[in-house]
Amino acid sequence: MPADENPTLDPLRSWTVGGQHVAFDASALVRKLDTDGCRLLQFLAEHAANRPIGPNVMSAIMDIDAPAIEMIVGRVNILAGTLGYVPLILGSDQGFHLQAGAAPVVIQGVLDAKS
Repeated sequence: MPADENPTLDPLRSWTVGGQHVAFDASALVRKLDTDGCRLLQFLAEHAANRPIGPNVMSAIMDIDAPAIEMIVGRVNILAGTLGYVPLILGSDQGFHLQAGAAPVVIQGVLDAKS
């Protein structure tokens, strides 16, 4: 990609371990989130890496209301796009889950952001 192109116009980068700047960018994304956003990302990394979990189920477990969960998901994905990445959290009729391979990156990003 030429230096003058803006990666946010067509986010293509994937949240996978070993990608250039992925660990740094994951930590930067997490640092932009509030406590509930960090908790949601960590929850998804631990419980929804390979299968979707519905917002009502997450709401009951995490004590965050379902509309707030949907707002957090939107914010995370906007931040991901701003950094030039595909959406980090994917949604379907069954619920939300992380992009394939992203769980270890998210867990490390949360740990790095806490330090």
